Amino acid sequence: MKKLLTITAIGAILAAPATAVQKCVNLPFNIYEADEQSYFGYNEWELRYPNIVIQGIAACSSDAGNPRDEIELDPNSDYFYCWCKMITPAVSKWVYANAEYDEFDSLEECSAMCSFQCGINISDYTEPRKQLFNNLKN
Repeated sequence: MKKLLTITAIGAILAAPATAVQKCVNLPFNIYEADEQSYFGYNEWELRYPNIVIQGIAACSSDAGNPRDEIELDPNSDYFYCWCKMITPAVSKWVYANAEYDEFDSLEECSAMCSFQCGINISDYTEPRKQLFNNLKN
């Protein structure tokens, strides 16, 4: 009887459904600009809103396109593109910045401007914010 109860308990634990964690972020998409914007070095950015801080990283890639889990870099490419990723309050996929300066002639130029492009784009425009929050990683 004791073995049967033990096996049943173990089976119930193993068969229990996995539950996902859901995180709600209270950020109205109709706000215009962050109260404060910071850019750290070449690859970090931070936006401060009244009720939340959004932090992210920036990186250059040799291609542009749809949100993705990973980006690739071919240093011999003719053009480079800026990508943004939110890391706080949630983790997003890489999202193409599609900023005013969306194409850079050199990796150095892209690297120097990318975190600035991510911060400005996400702070000042609704669509880039939606792109980040609609492409959260599982």
